[in-house]
Formats: sequence, C-alpha cells, structure tokens
Amino acid sequence: MEALSTSMNRRFDAVDAAFDAVDATFLEQRQYTEFAFQRLDAKMDAGFGRLDEKIGSLDEKVDAGLARLDGKIDGGLDRLDRKIERLDRKIERLDRKMEAGFTRLERKLDQPSTE
Repeated sequence: MEALSTSMNRRFDAVDAAFDAVDATFLEQRQYTEFAFQRLDAKMDAGFGRLDEKIGSLDEKVDAGLARLDGKIDGGLDRLDRKIERLDRKIERLDRKMEAGFTRLERKLDQPSTE
C-alpha cells in the first residue's frame, strides 16, 4: 500500500509538474503576445501619425492647386467677358450700318423713277 501511495504521489507530482510547465508556457506566450501587441500598436500609432501628416500636406497642396485653378478660371472668364463685350459692340455697329444701308435702299426705292 505504501509503495502504491508513493508511486501515485510521484505520478501526481509528475502531472503537477507537467501542468506547471504548460502554465509557464501559456504565461510566456501571453507575455510575448502582449509585448508584440504593444510593439504593433506603437508602430501603428507612428504610421497613423505619418499618414496624418501626409494627408495634411496633401490637403495643403490640393488647396493651393485649386486656388491657382480658380485664379486661372477667373482670368479666363474675365478675358471671355471682354471678348463678348467687344463682339457685342461690333454687332451693334454692324446693326447700325445695316440699318443705314436699308434706309438708303428704301430712299432709293422710294425715289420716282426717271424712265
């Protein structure tokens, strides 16, 4: 009985040691996972910070480009307005010339015939 009890105690001790080894492995794995997560989190934070800076820089470039484009469009529209105004004046002069020509033609048509 004594030998059986001693044998069982050794086996329980061996099982306890095996469980302790498994516990230690799980603890080590958890510690490594937490360490790796902290490193990944730090890298992600740094990466997001750089990304935010790049987006801010891109926003500034886009805003500057849009401002230049807006200026070019305004300049082009101003030139177009001036050309339209010149064209309107030319059309008015042409209308006056045509009206004068029609008036002269009507006077000639209204003159008695000398035949």
